[in-house]
Amino acid sequence: MTETLLELRALRAVSLRLPRWPKMLGVANHVIRGLYTRCPRPPATVDVLGHAMQLDPHQHVDGLYLFAPHLVDAPERAFLKRALRPGGTFLDAGSYLGFYALQVGPSVLPDGRIVCVEADDNTRDKLQSHMTRSGLPATLSGTALTDHGGSVQLVCSDPSNLGSRRITAGTDRPSETLPALMDRLGVHRFDAVKTDLEGVDDAVVRHAISTLPPERWPAAWVIETPPESGLAAFLARHGYRTVRLSRLNLGASLDSIQEPR
Repeated sequence: MTETLLELRALRAVSLRLPRWPKMLGVANHVIRGLYTRCPRPPATVDVLGHAMQLDPHQHVDGLYLFAPHLVDAPERAFLKRALRPGGTFLDAGSYLGFYALQVGPSVLPDGRIVCVEADDNTRDKLQSHMTRSGLPATLSGTALTDHGGSVQLVCSDPSNLGSRRITAGTDRPSETLPALMDRLGVHRFDAVKTDLEGVDDAVVRHAISTLPPERWPAAWVIETPPESGLAAFLARHGYRTVRLSRLNLGASLDSIQEPR
């Protein structure tokens, strides 16, 4: 165990200093993590940009947080932080282990509200543990988000990437729409929303904008959606300014938030 801990510390000492250059995240996750996981490794509790997280190095997303958290979605996190103020409201939809909630959520404290949506029960337990360890008050919801509010099931085709669970039709669990979540929790408006819903992001966002009155639309979004989805044009027609923050993530705002330099 001591040798494992020493090896982990040595590798992190290198990986946490990787520059923000193209492909460096791949180097951290595939090369450095690959070196560490050449044999079975136990979960490790480490400091991730100021917050303790328990991470499984054999899991793809956990590996990103373990070896290169400073490289994970840096423009997205900066975009959301600029949209938030103390006393505001932040929704982390598709929280997984709570990386966004931990890194962005404190911007609304002490009097604001952090809401996390994570439909998988085991993952949500870990999320709750991370929030508790960091002393961050958060409302956790286990009801999946969809555009219809019907019954769904969670599926995962890659057991080494539990963060890629997808929502499909089924009878395992209920779902709800974003407006329904807001009404249930008594939230008039979210100042910023991050969605990572593995394929249903566009539908959830379009339904919310089409259903809610404009005064309840989130002031800012970070949405996992490909450029070809057409969501940027949809949001622009509704008064949002949009910016492509990364290959996967679109930023949209109703104020003067601009792309990080």
